[in-house]
Amino acid sequence: FMYNRLSAAGQAHQQAPDAGMGGMPPGKVRVASSRNDTIQQRFRVVGRLREIRRATVSSEISGRLIEVPVEEGDVVTGGKTVLAKIDDIWAKADLAAAEAQVAEAQSSLAQAKQDFEMLEELQKALSAKPREVQEAGHLVAQREAKLKEAIALRDRRKEEVERVTIIAPFDGVVVRKDAEVGQWVAPGTPVAEVVSRSKIDARLNVSEDVINQLSLGDALDVTIEPLNKTVRGQVAAINPAGDNAARTFPVDVRLDDQDGQLKLGMSVESYV
Repeated sequence: FMYNRLSAAGQAHQQAPDAGMGGMPPGKVRVASSRNDTIQQRFRVVGRLREIRRATVSSEISGRLIEVPVEEGDVVTGGKTVLAKIDDIWAKADLAAAEAQVAEAQSSLAQAKQDFEMLEELQKALSAKPREVQEAGHLVAQREAKLKEAIALRDRRKEEVERVTIIAPFDGVVVRKDAEVGQWVAPGTPVAEVVSRSKIDARLNVSEDVINQLSLGDALDVTIEPLNKTVRGQVAAINPAGDNAARTFPVDVRLDDQDGQLKLGMSVESYV
């Protein structure tokens, strides 16, 4: 789109055709030069606020829930806030059994090594057959493998004892509570759903006509319509897989959530 802009360039006096005949006195005329400028058209785009991260937190072991201290809307801290706790009685019992297996495997291996060393000495004195020594060596290898297996099981049981407490994976807000005290859970049973907080994305649907005007890191002003509030953010993602019917492409603009004022699903608009 082109337009002419006038800028002051100077002044000139224009003489009336016949000043001596009582005509109009000379008038001052402002003279300016014209300049062609280009104005880039801006397009209105709309969208909604969406979370940056969302996770359905599930149990990793089986057991009965003895604590579910969170409710929907609660703010949680990643790595600290307890979402739920499972009765650890069975996990500890399994750990004790695994530790006993490790002790038994260690004892069996020590005995097998002692027998092997004794047969090696007897072989030197020609009192043991080579086959006996070979079989004793195989037994040592088998007992070593058994010990490794027992140690792996013990370590797994230790981890299960640690995982009776289910912790929030990141800073966020509980948006759904899926379990209650007394409920029996198995690996994969959902406990709660958490969405991230502090930062939030405005998902804009940008027309194919202007999508290539945007780049990652570009600053954009986004207006949150229900709040009548404008927040500046940066383009965080441009999805190249567009909507064939609408001929638009999803663009995420990363915003500060304004201490929780910006909420998921709110309508937004911007100009590209």
